[in-house]
This record gives sequence, C-alpha cells and structure tokens, in this order.
Amino acid sequence: MLQLPIITRTALLLVSLATLLAAAPAVAQENTVVRLEPVALVLQPGETKEVTVWIDGVTGLAGAEVHLTYDPALVEVVDADQDVEGVQVAHGDFLPPDFVAVNQADSEEGTIDYAVALMPPHEPVAGSGPLVVINLQGVAPGETTLAISELLLADSNGYPIPVAKELSTAVVTVSSNQLFPGICWPWGAVILGTAACVVIAKRR
Repeated sequence: MLQLPIITRTALLLVSLATLLAAAPAVAQENTVVRLEPVALVLQPGETKEVTVWIDGVTGLAGAEVHLTYDPALVEVVDADQDVEGVQVAHGDFLPPDFVAVNQADSEEGTIDYAVALMPPHEPVAGSGPLVVINLQGVAPGETTLAISELLLADSNGYPIPVAKELSTAVVTVSSNQLFPGICWPWGAVILGTAACVVIAKRR
C-alpha cells in the first residue's frame, strides 16, 4: 500500500481524501494517463523552461497528489509565487486549487510535493488538462531525470482513480555548449559561410 508523508495524509483527511490510503474500491476507468510534457528538455545554465504534469482522459477528478524528484545539482525549481514562503510550483488550470494541502519544492533534496482538492460549489472535472506547471532553471552541465515518484488521483468520494500508464519521466539536459551570441541560425550559418568564402578567395 502506498504510504505518503504524514503532513500530506493529515491534510487530505480534511477534504475526505483519506480513503485513498485505505482499501477502497477503485473507480472503473482504464484510459486515464498522467504524463510529463515535454519528455525531453535542453537548458543552458541560467535558462528557464516549463515542464507540465498533464492529466489525460480522466472522469470525476476531485483531488490529486503528485511527488517528483530531480537532481538539484543540475537544475532548480523557479518559485511560482514569491509572496508565499518557500518555493512553489504553479497550479494548472484543470483542477481548481480550492484546497492546497501541500505545494513545496525542496532545492536541497531535489523533491517536489503537490496535493490539491476542489471544494463545493466546484464539481469534479473530466477530460484532459494541466495539473502542475514546473519552471526549471539550468544550474550546471549534466543530465538528470525529472520523475514522478508517487501519484494519487481521487474522485469526490475519496476513491482512487486508477492510472493506465507507468509513472512518467522527463529527461532534462543542461548543456555547456554556447552558440555564437547574437547570431540567429540558420542565417548565422549563411553569414559564417560567406565570410569563409571571402577569406579563401583573398588567399587565392
């Protein structure tokens, strides 16, 4: 049985999601997929790009909890809300964040913890959409995997919604290669090629 942090379990009790940790019957769904988009990302040190936790083909979604891991020596999470203490990820617009049990990125451990549930008058959602948007910034050259380590989806009764696919990962590469600044390819290639031809012509 999947065990979650105590703080998360306590928070989910308040919104009737505690039965996710009990032997509750699963909702009959076969096509729900949770994935990371994109599955591959290339960054320069200091450059920032988005990775989205995306839910596909769900029905009756009322709560979600996701935990991710990454290498903090290579990338870091950019804070999505500087008015709140700590480092947060951005809420997606698929599930209303009426009750946010936890939203925290730990830059030392390389973990992201996020749990959210909708509250009345909002109704459970169906379809596809972004759950979380993570802004990653390159720190040092290397390759790491942003991986979903734990995941729970729940309906309005607290029953777990099964996910069809294995836990998703995204390969993040921080490159040390720097292109010529100020030159925009492919025009840069044309300019450099022309310059090379001029040099060769002069030598002749």
